[in-house]
Amino acid sequence: MKYKETSDGKMIIHCMCCENAADPEIRARIEEMQKACNTKLVSSSICPDCEIAQNEKIDPSYRFSREKIENYLRNNDIEFMVYEHPAVYTCAEVAKLRPDIPGLACKNLLLKDKSNDKCYLVIIPADEKVNFKKFAKIAGAKKLIFADEAALKEKLGLEAGAVSPFGLLNDTAGEVALIIHKRVLEAEIVSFHPNVNTATLALEQKMFQKFLGIIKRPALVTD
Repeated sequence: MKYKETSDGKMIIHCMCCENAADPEIRARIEEMQKACNTKLVSSSICPDCEIAQNEKIDPSYRFSREKIENYLRNNDIEFMVYEHPAVYTCAEVAKLRPDIPGLACKNLLLKDKSNDKCYLVIIPADEKVNFKKFAKIAGAKKLIFADEAALKEKLGLEAGAVSPFGLLNDTAGEVALIIHKRVLEAEIVSFHPNVNTATLALEQKMFQKFLGIIKRPALVTD
């Protein structure tokens, strides 16, 4: 949670996450804080349970866990289907264990520009090959490489095998750019891990689009 003192001596609560949260308990807690501190709420896009300040490093206790992600989706009226499975590290493993998951399976990769460490979350169909040159061209980067596990934890708060667009909820500074394959945007249903590799969430395309709209993360589209 961020506070800023105004010229009249009052404090402003400035928040960045869980935008448009519909949970009445969250809204009530924000209103209570306003009354208690005589504050003006500038942005209510973070719930009091997250308290992630912009540009701060991700505190493990504030990361979006599976439970927080599912609550976030429900609070924003984003419908999804849940499929449990043992820990997996590839799309092929998921397909073997849960062939009943509908729609397009998606591969999620965190890449970085070798020259300046700018990171990109790339979402492509599971059957697509990773084309570094094509992704670099659309990103305007000289050369893209796989980000290491340290960057994955720092930027998205994730472990290897659990990379997902939901990890962008942990990127409160907006440092990770998004690249999405057009087939992902055309599929009727898409599926992703909820920041852990022991479950998969399937969303209809309109629900995925709603999520992207709520987090306000524009995407570069590749083919």
